[in-house]
Amino acid sequence: MLNLVQQQHYELAHKQSTFDRLSIKEVDLLDCLRRGESVRRSKTKNDTNAGGGNAFFNDTNRAMRDTFRAAEYEAFKQGNLELTVNKNLKVAIYLRSGCDQTGLVDGQPSSKRPLSQNTQRSLNLYQDSNPYNLNLFDQAPNQGVIPLDYELWVILHYYDPYTKSVRAELVKPVSCNSQGFLTGFDRDSRLILDLTQNEFMGKSPEFNGPIDFEIEI
Repeated sequence: MLNLVQQQHYELAHKQSTFDRLSIKEVDLLDCLRRGESVRRSKTKNDTNAGGGNAFFNDTNRAMRDTFRAAEYEAFKQGNLELTVNKNLKVAIYLRSGCDQTGLVDGQPSSKRPLSQNTQRSLNLYQDSNPYNLNLFDQAPNQGVIPLDYELWVILHYYDPYTKSVRAELVKPVSCNSQGFLTGFDRDSRLILDLTQNEFMGKSPEFNGPIDFEIEI
């Protein structure tokens, strides 16, 4: 059994290995999420109820596509499905709202809302074998959906209205329950994304010019 220090070293090595394999940096992904959250915070009571969530979704996806372009990531759109993909690595990143268990080390996360049957098919997410998770596809017509041949990673994110902060995690999804909620994940792949880290971590300060301070007493 690993002691605490060994566990921490293992988790750091696992996280670094995952980001290396995806050819992206954790600090850049955190910045993308912060950009989305910054836009969400700019919304006022005069915006629509879904305005903040939609703004977060749009600007975080745009930030990922802009930031990871150098690593050959790009937008992928199929109907209402929006992904950020790397065709060479055969990797897809899917941004999805999660429940209040999202981003908690001991949490049992799930998607906030169910996925449509077409989305489940596209992402190769199956109904798990739990007897209460019935196979919804028996009678459902296949509406020309072609499953994606990509390694799928989902960023689950949750806005905590009490702390007014975002929790998030990066994890490989496996299955949905009978209602279509994303509930099954590869636990060994799960990475908690700590948005409380110093947002300037890994970056050099930038100055526009000399700074002159004068303090009058």
